[in-house]
Amino acid sequence: MQDVTPSRDLAFRALWEWERGDVLLDPLLAGLLSSSGLSSLDKALVTDLVNGTVKFRKRLDWILSLYLTKGVGNLNPQLLSLLRLGTYQITFSERIPDFAAVDQTVRLAKVYLSQKWANLVNGVLRNIARDRKGLPYPPLEEDPLSHISIYYSHPKWIVERWLKRYGLKETLSLCQWNNKRPKITIRLNSFKANRGSLEEKLQIEGIRFERGRYLRDFYVIEEGNPLQTKAFLEGLFQVQDQSAGLACLLLRPKPGERIVDLCAAPGGKLCYIAQLSEDKGKIVGVDINGKRLNLVRENCLSLGIKSFSLIRGDGRYFHTKPVDKVLVDAPCSGLGVLSKKADLRWKMTPQRLERLVALQRELLQNGATLLKRGGLLVYSTCTIEPEENQLMVEAFLNENKEFERENVADSISRDFVDRDGFLLTLPHIHHIDGSFSAGLRKKG
Repeated sequence: MQDVTPSRDLAFRALWEWERGDVLLDPLLAGLLSSSGLSSLDKALVTDLVNGTVKFRKRLDWILSLYLTKGVGNLNPQLLSLLRLGTYQITFSERIPDFAAVDQTVRLAKVYLSQKWANLVNGVLRNIARDRKGLPYPPLEEDPLSHISIYYSHPKWIVERWLKRYGLKETLSLCQWNNKRPKITIRLNSFKANRGSLEEKLQIEGIRFERGRYLRDFYVIEEGNPLQTKAFLEGLFQVQDQSAGLACLLLRPKPGERIVDLCAAPGGKLCYIAQLSEDKGKIVGVDINGKRLNLVRENCLSLGIKSFSLIRGDGRYFHTKPVDKVLVDAPCSGLGVLSKKADLRWKMTPQRLERLVALQRELLQNGATLLKRGGLLVYSTCTIEPEENQLMVEAFLNENKEFERENVADSISRDFVDRDGFLLTLPHIHHIDGSFSAGLRKKG
């Protein structure tokens, strides 16, 4: 194969499959890596190349447009994917020499395209390597919207929203956070381990970690892959961000309670709810997607959880006898987790956001019908957009007078309470995923 390294070849194939199909990047990449036979180091390289190239796609295209007379819009799609991959390595990868980035991309062009296009790749990438430190990005002072959108590679419509809401300084910080390499956060499974035993096992297997800043059962991984450890295979922990844990704390689950998780997949919150209720309640997980519901079951079984049952169904229409508590962890734009979802910024559009808001409204309204009097509903998202969060809950309260807002400060730190009294985490401020939660109590 023209001496193309397997890691570069797999990275290009992943990028090409993602570009030409309506697929999510994470499961696509995970599937390709699992059958690749690559070493752990090579898998890490592929992951970096693919996620980085997708995340910085807008900036890469802007750079490429400086060296292509007709821009990037009319390029052969495979050629464009190759040029993006090569440009990412030259622009962002300190460990890959320019000559290696150019050489490998040229070899890929020969394999997948032709010598003619390989020559073009060679010329363009060499020019970028020569000029990369002096590229004329739009000036921040004169055109902050264009500068941030291009340099930090975010869609203009998202940057525009944030500039209006947060101002220049915070928007810059937020976009910078979104472009960082994300760290894995895990949560102790107290059914199988305690803090001491888990920490000891992780240290023995070479995992370097810091204890969670906000929640005692959470750990931020600083070095190593915890998913390749015996501790993971034994079900001693689960991957979960602290922001997700906060939403579960707000629900305040107790032993003996009957709880519905209306959008349960992939099951992280359901499992933590079971842990907080000592696995002595009854938790019904509902989800419309059968395959993702299987992930919930696998997670529960791995962690040793017994207090759950799963039902495949549409959360907008699910009915049951009145329960003590309901979690509506609604499908959302995900604009609070852009650091971890490399392709989400390009998949989300204003039109799709509007459709999600309508879905969220239906889920929240139906979730409210499932509660007994005095029961508690927690509405949560992993987005920071007001129409999915504060405005959604305010509209619900205006239309449903039998509900009142729960004081979230009774359950979580005031660090996370926004000016409207809701739970709000902002990635660039709290250094965890962006999220929102509200507690809604049905009057007795």
